[in-house]
Amino acid sequence: MVISMDLNRLMQVCMADEISDEISKQQSQIEGTIDKTTSEVNTVLDNVKQFILEQGISIMLKIVFVLIVYFVAKKIKKVVIRLIDKALSKSSIEVSVVHFVVKLCDVLFSLVIIIAIVGYLGIDTSSLVALVGSAGLAAGLALQGSLSNFAGGILILIMKPFKIGDYISTSGAEGTVTGIDIFYTKITTIDNRTVVIPNGALSNANIENFTAMAFRRIILNIPVSYSENLKEVKDVLMDTIEKQENIIKDSVEYAPQVFVNAFEDSHISIGVRAWVQTETYWPTRWALLESIKNTFDEHNITIPYNQLDVNLVTETVKKSS
Repeated sequence: MVISMDLNRLMQVCMADEISDEISKQQSQIEGTIDKTTSEVNTVLDNVKQFILEQGISIMLKIVFVLIVYFVAKKIKKVVIRLIDKALSKSSIEVSVVHFVVKLCDVLFSLVIIIAIVGYLGIDTSSLVALVGSAGLAAGLALQGSLSNFAGGILILIMKPFKIGDYISTSGAEGTVTGIDIFYTKITTIDNRTVVIPNGALSNANIENFTAMAFRRIILNIPVSYSENLKEVKDVLMDTIEKQENIIKDSVEYAPQVFVNAFEDSHISIGVRAWVQTETYWPTRWALLESIKNTFDEHNITIPYNQLDVNLVTETVKKSS
């Protein structure tokens, strides 16, 4: 029993010595790693200190110079943008185009400043320019339709085939222009519907502007019977025109005209031409048509219309008895 206890104590002592040796070995390795790391950190710090001592003044001067250039360039950019804004605002260019051009110039100037600063710091700008170009190409391919509308909007705003408030007809739509944006144009029809037309399609379509001119000409072709006295008909029409207040009568260039226009199959076409101010065109046209009909009725002048005469022939068949 005593011998067994001694053996156990001896084994415990041996195991304790082994654990102690292992701990000492691990501690030595950790201390070596710490010493190596500390040495490397000290080396890096020494290199940083050496670099700062050698290049610190140069770096500080570059940073200060870059800051000065940036703030000066920013001030110059603001002055140039303000001058561009004033110059464009004094011209007849639409406000939407002015804002767009000013914003575009602002972005371009900022991009030039950034590229110049990056180049001064010694960074290769060719890769940056290539990256910007690639991004622009990818965006252009992805937004072909939108870019077409954008280009069309710029053309419309610069060329001004119409303006807000004009009454136009184009692309199967007709109405008053209520908005001209960069991408779309909005018109309101006479029955108060809003039609949105892409500027890309609008800039390539035929546009009929009814209100671009200060004066418009009423053109009517009045049919009368071949049996009517043409001189009387012309006098009646001219008197009717003279009674319309909105028709221009005191100008040789814009004087009203009544004439024989054509000989048709079933009537004589009498041409009526009269000038009015654009804003009074439709009310005057409607009033003139109604007045012509009433005046013709008073003078028993016939307005023929297409008709079909059907004659029924009854044939009596006698049967022989």
